Amino acid sequence: MSARHNEVSPDSIDDLAVPALGHVPDPDGPAEAWGEELDPQARSYYLLGFYYEETPNSYDIGYLSADPVEIRAALEDQYSGTHLTTGIGEQVCLWVAQCGVLTHGLDLNPLIRTRCTDGVIRTLAELRELQDAGPDLHDKRRTDENFTIDWDAIAALIPPLLAPLAQPGDDELFLDVPAAFPAPVVPVSIDNHDYLEHGWTDL
Repeated sequence: MSARHNEVSPDSIDDLAVPALGHVPDPDGPAEAWGEELDPQARSYYLLGFYYEETPNSYDIGYLSADPVEIRAALEDQYSGTHLTTGIGEQVCLWVAQCGVLTHGLDLNPLIRTRCTDGVIRTLAELRELQDAGPDLHDKRRTDENFTIDWDAIAALIPPLLAPLAQPGDDELFLDVPAAFPAPVVPVSIDNHDYLEHGWTDL
C-alpha cells in the first residue's frame, strides 16, 4: 500500500535522525528531535506481526501499542492454546516504529517454545524447519499447544520509543519502511502501511 505522505528515502531518513540499531534518543524527548516536517499522524509504537504463510484460511494480523505490557499480554493471549492456527507455520515478529518510520525488527520465533509429542521442547523456528523437511516428521511437529515465551529476552532487545507515542483510539497510524530495510535478519519483511489501528490491526 502506498503511503499518503512523503515517501521515505535513505536521505530523508538521515534528515529525520532515525537512530541506528542499538542507539535510540531520549524516549521522553520532543518529536522535533526527528525533524521539523513530521506528518501530524506520526507516532512511535511497537507492532507485533503474526504471519500465517502456510494457512491460507487465516490472515496476517498485528497488535500495535506503545506499551510493552500490552505487547506482552497480546503475545501471551495469542499463545494461550485457544488459537487453533498458532504454533506451526506462522512467523512472529516485533517491529519498532519511531515516529512512523520502521527502525527495528525482532524475530520472535526462537524465543517461543513448546513441548512436542515426541517429548522434545522446540522453538517456533525449529518447528518451521521440521515442517520444511517433509510430512514424514508430522509427529515431531505436533505440539501440546502450551507455549513458553521468553519475555525477559524480548524485553532486553526492544528499544524505548520517542514521543509522540501511539495512544488508544488512534486509527490512522502509518508505517514507512526505509528502502534499506533495517531488519535484514528477520525472516519476513513488512511493507508500508496506512491506517493502522491501536490494538489488534490487520496487516
